[in-house]
Amino acid sequence: MKLNLRSIDLNLLIVFDALMIEGKLCLAAEKLNMTQPAASNSLQRLRLTVNDTLFVRTRNGMIPTLKAKELHKPIQQALRLIEDGFSANDTFDPSSSERAFTIAATDYGETVLLNRLMSTTQNNRDISYIMSRNPESNHANLLAQGELDLIIDYQVIQDNNLCHECVTHEEVVIVVDKNHPRIKTQCSVEQYFAEYHVVLPQRQPEIRPLETLVNDNIINDTLKQRKIAAQVTHFSAMPPLICGTDLVAAMPKRQAEIFKEAFNLHVTPLPFLLPPVPLYQSWHTTRSNDPALTWLRTILTNLLAT
Repeated sequence: MKLNLRSIDLNLLIVFDALMIEGKLCLAAEKLNMTQPAASNSLQRLRLTVNDTLFVRTRNGMIPTLKAKELHKPIQQALRLIEDGFSANDTFDPSSSERAFTIAATDYGETVLLNRLMSTTQNNRDISYIMSRNPESNHANLLAQGELDLIIDYQVIQDNNLCHECVTHEEVVIVVDKNHPRIKTQCSVEQYFAEYHVVLPQRQPEIRPLETLVNDNIINDTLKQRKIAAQVTHFSAMPPLICGTDLVAAMPKRQAEIFKEAFNLHVTPLPFLLPPVPLYQSWHTTRSNDPALTWLRTILTNLLAT
């Protein structure tokens, strides 16, 4: 039978938590600045509510029952959430915070952003970053539910409840092996389409990410005819495939520079015009005044400014 929450006094849970921690009624009462009879009365009321003795008195103190042990963790978590909610203020201190930020981003976020973020907070490892899977349309709901803090992507989800901010512009480049048999310095349009490519999967119906970024219709039609040797799920999988082969791939310049030396790659501009691609951070409007999220957004903007 489901318990009626209206029948539970929050003060009873506070006494229960203190007794679980202290192990003796007198110590729990002292911790809560209340008399021992008052604490005992609260315990008796809670016993009636949950229909369990909860504690057995012994010479060494109050021993919790199995039911009490099962209840303690969720009750303790609930009390901490309530406490945090009422004690929240308008500031965020990254030097002492224990905040875990959840960010949805492509592997660009993991390779380019995460390293810089970790360096920023290296004096406080209690701040953590959880990278979620590639941004998807249903992530708008996750932002609304608080399961996501931020989305980093070159596309924005069309939702009136989301805020968007451009944090940087990223250049797209070609990567080939340094010993590529035909591409030595720059690459011509003809050469580009004569080679075999490593590509990403489609993010829109019948359109791959690079095609969504090119505005020129003639180039756009031509890009669809690239000769594909391999399709991978992330940019990070491209360098190992390019290394030691004659394959070609297009990827963000910052990311290419990270892998260049490790995989003996040559980085060269695209042979056709593609303006630097805007990269956006998106968050839910209800979180616009969240001090922690405001700090994170500012840090990301500053980190990507260079």
